[in-house]
Amino acid sequence: MQKLFDQIRGAIQVQLRKARRRRRRRGLPPRKQLDLPKLPEWSAEQKSAILRTAMLVVCSAVFVFSLSKLMDYFHDYLQKKQAAAELRAVYYEEEEPDQQEEDWIQPTPQPRLITPEPAQNLAAEYKPEVQKTQIVNTPAPSPTPQSVLKKIYYPNNPDAVVSSRFEKIRRQNKDIVGWLTIDGLLDEAVVHRDNDYYLRRDYRGYHNENGSLFLEETCSLKTRPYTLMIYGHNMKSGLMFGCLRNYERLSFYRQNPFITFDTAYEKGKYVIFSIANMMFADGYQDTAMLAQINSSSIEQRQKAIDLIESRAKFVSKVDVQPDDQIMMLITCLGDGDARRILFARRVRDGEDEEMLRHQVDKAKVR
Repeated sequence: MQKLFDQIRGAIQVQLRKARRRRRRRGLPPRKQLDLPKLPEWSAEQKSAILRTAMLVVCSAVFVFSLSKLMDYFHDYLQKKQAAAELRAVYYEEEEPDQQEEDWIQPTPQPRLITPEPAQNLAAEYKPEVQKTQIVNTPAPSPTPQSVLKKIYYPNNPDAVVSSRFEKIRRQNKDIVGWLTIDGLLDEAVVHRDNDYYLRRDYRGYHNENGSLFLEETCSLKTRPYTLMIYGHNMKSGLMFGCLRNYERLSFYRQNPFITFDTAYEKGKYVIFSIANMMFADGYQDTAMLAQINSSSIEQRQKAIDLIESRAKFVSKVDVQPDDQIMMLITCLGDGDARRILFARRVRDGEDEEMLRHQVDKAKVR
């Protein structure tokens, strides 16, 4: 401690000498000599006591800061749980049976009746004339393989009408576009804005370190998208996508292979076909996968699917095609560029879920 005080005293004296030299160069009279008081000599016991006091002050400050951060963490945790429960109660509120059917089934258009014209008018306009028909044998065009995915409108909702269930919860926030459910693990709303706004906000827009589940900003729901990318924090409490760490175990994957994701325009069920840890940074092949999986090119999507399956922790027998709707649940791994991603494809119309479950049961560790 005495050495530190001596260094400070020496630095002050250096600055005073420089100031006197500047005054002499300008022809100014010298100022009165400033005598710095000498600090008292401290014994070893005094120095040790001062050091212990300083360490106690520093440790107390660190403890108070850590305690405040911990209290903020638990406060955000409780606020998030409460807000999610309130929204969940509204979302699962019972509806009238007729209203539930109208949510997802569009009314069938009534056939237009055509009244035939009177027979006498047809007879008056009829002029017998011999038509010479020449038959030309034109070869049928050879089918060309489809190379680009076509736009798909929602089968039971081509006009993309918001269902009444989502109309209720969207009164709280128009950014709510979907609801993601993994039985016994996750049951949360999904919002859609830019990729930054909901990183530290709940679905109401209030600050919360847990953030929200949000859809990739470039994804459009005007028609059924071929790729859905949903982001969420990897919270140690298990909130948001912190629960996805359970899929690191093969047994858990076999028991929970299905995900439900309902949008404001249709319901959807998905089967998980891959769980992988990837690196999204310059120079990594995984980064190119994002562009390929979002491409409308069938060839590019097939390349992405091949890469996903090659990086999967488990070898699954679930069949995946480029024209399948693919959903990606993305969360971080630490503070770097590593990401844990859960890949699932939409259950096809008429597909047997028991058969899919049987295929998942055959999955093995790579």
